[in-house]
Amino acid sequence: MITFTEALVKGKIAETIFEQMLRNTKFKNKKGENESVFTVLHFGYEHVLPELAKDRYIREKEGNIVLDAIRTAPDFAVVNNQTKEVSLIEVKYRFKHDEHFVLEIAKKMEKSWITAKLFLATPDGFFFDDIKSIIKNKGKMERLFHPNISKEMQQKYLKLLIKYEN
Repeated sequence: MITFTEALVKGKIAETIFEQMLRNTKFKNKKGENESVFTVLHFGYEHVLPELAKDRYIREKEGNIVLDAIRTAPDFAVVNNQTKEVSLIEVKYRFKHDEHFVLEIAKKMEKSWITAKLFLATPDGFFFDDIKSIIKNKGKMERLFHPNISKEMQQKYLKLLIKYEN
């Protein structure tokens, strides 16, 4: 049985791997220089509104619609520097792609963050999909695919995940 602390550490590792993989994804600009494809910004309430992360607010205000929305805020806001698209992305770690777990997360996020996306890091690979599709597909997610994030890059970060997973 995994402890709360172990789950927390694995979650932070997954967030760090996600963040670094995106920060290190490059493209050649018009001048032929390498430029970051993504700008990655911390978005979760523990970063944006740290005062509300204190236990006393969460315990005292269970069922508060505003606090519930803040508490389920995705971990990152990611800007695609090529398309200027902004995505809100929740990052989770699991030992395997557990459709029941994924669906449960998607349903919680659906209430306040229906346009968000979920990145799932597992030792079997990375998965990425939007909340609407996850719910529609009953927890099934697509493997991560982005034209600028090569399979080789994903393998590099997957090896890192596995190294710290053990």
